Amino acid sequence: MRLTDDAVRKAKPPRMGQTFLWGDVVVGFGVRLTPTQRSFVIQLREPDGRKPRETLRPGFPVLSCVKARELARARRSRLYGYGSS
Repeated sequence: MRLTDDAVRKAKPPRMGQTFLWGDVVVGFGVRLTPTQRSFVIQLREPDGRKPRETLRPGFPVLSCVKARELARARRSRLYGYGSS
């Protein structure tokens, strides 16, 4: 799914807990939906197989999808030594 500001704005949050929408442009980039917030995240993969998530700050709508995608791409590049698109 191509994450856009409009798609994030229109996404229905869960009544409780959290739900993720994953983008298809940058590997591991998505948005976490909770009943009260929308936050951009990047899910990484470590050599031992763990998949930690990092929250990109600030949250939506202060941080746009375009800017969050750029931050996610830069983070992956710093970690893995290459870009991911």
